[in-house]
Amino acid sequence: MAENEISTQAPATEVVEPIYLDQTAKDNGRKLDQMTAALLGMSSSLGVIARAQTGVVEEMDYNGIKAVVAAGNAPAVFPVGTQLVNTYTAKDGKVYDCPWDVVKTDDIAEGETGTTAPAMVLQMHYASLEDIQFSAYQAFYVVPEAGLVAGTYNIIFDFTYGTNVINGGSYNFTLTKNAPAGARMTGFYNAPDVAPANWKVYVYKDQYKSELLETCNVSAGVDGINLGSFLAKPNGKLNGLHSVAYGDNRWYKSAYRQYLNSDAPAGAWWQPQDEWDMKPDQADTVPGFLAGFSDDFKNALTRVKVVTYGNTVTDDGSAVVTYDKIFLPSLEEIYCSPQVSGEGTYWPYWKERTGAKTPQALWQTYPLRITRDLAQRTVGRHVRLRSADRGNGGNAFDVASSGNVGNWYAFRAHRCAPACKMTNLVK
Repeated sequence: MAENEISTQAPATEVVEPIYLDQTAKDNGRKLDQMTAALLGMSSSLGVIARAQTGVVEEMDYNGIKAVVAAGNAPAVFPVGTQLVNTYTAKDGKVYDCPWDVVKTDDIAEGETGTTAPAMVLQMHYASLEDIQFSAYQAFYVVPEAGLVAGTYNIIFDFTYGTNVINGGSYNFTLTKNAPAGARMTGFYNAPDVAPANWKVYVYKDQYKSELLETCNVSAGVDGINLGSFLAKPNGKLNGLHSVAYGDNRWYKSAYRQYLNSDAPAGAWWQPQDEWDMKPDQADTVPGFLAGFSDDFKNALTRVKVVTYGNTVTDDGSAVVTYDKIFLPSLEEIYCSPQVSGEGTYWPYWKERTGAKTPQALWQTYPLRITRDLAQRTVGRHVRLRSADRGNGGNAFDVASSGNVGNWYAFRAHRCAPACKMTNLVK
């Protein structure tokens, strides 16, 4: 298929999936000529002509698409389920056809200045090529300006969490060398699920993990200098244990958000979002997601308002607004029952694809929700969502390779099927 071709049928290599679409989108071989589509920005009377086109254009006219959307003609020209196909270039240079499904034709985009404009929502049909951590394990302690001298230190647990974190428990670790100012201590990875005998403390020179200065064993006891008490949320000089043990599940500060919205090369797209944030494992080997797309596609993207609720453990669970060119879907948008309403409105594509009459329940398996791999189109992938588990600081939702809608630890690296909005909103 030519680069940036528009098609309303799935690529020939795709596993056949039952998809319920508008009749126009189901017509075999139907193609839309974007020059005709662009004219619909001036006259809706040309809609019948546009829907009958069978020509194929070599280059996607994103300005034409946005003109159609701005004129309110997207539902007629790009019915739900239509695929706009561009290409994606992997880090090894291999190029893949990359279809985007029209998942909502009549949305609204809001920009950073508060202005609004009609929008059409697109979601990548296949899973992305790279597994990315939603968030790395977060630091639990920032070494103060005076540094820490070599010696023994202890931390007390002031709450119970899972099997192994017990209220009142105390644990030591010993530094064999001085820790410099600004060094980050991480560790207690997966502490609620891992026996204390296997806990470690890692001392990194900085948030970029430019040098691992020391790895310390942990043992029960109250020897040495106390650094503080762990709670679920940050407490004094200690970070909350949820984010330390499993990573941080808040979209606004996630590594995934930075990855999706950057075209920078490997090693250049991640920056710490707060004092606890640590570099994800993939940052030095994987370029930003947008690096794989053509300049004309990137230039067509606009930062739009995205609403995501936090968890009620590490913060107050309120809504946080970000402005993103590319974003992960929410539970609500993919027509699942959310833990809290307000993370966008549902996308008709998922209602039609699943055949569901009402939003589908969490923790259930739906084979029609399986997202297959962009490079291996018979292989199902876990795909991340941006919705946080409200009752946990370290789990974010996803759709598993089986189609199960559930959550997974933020430190786990998974693929995604991200979304964007086509709009004439002024940047």
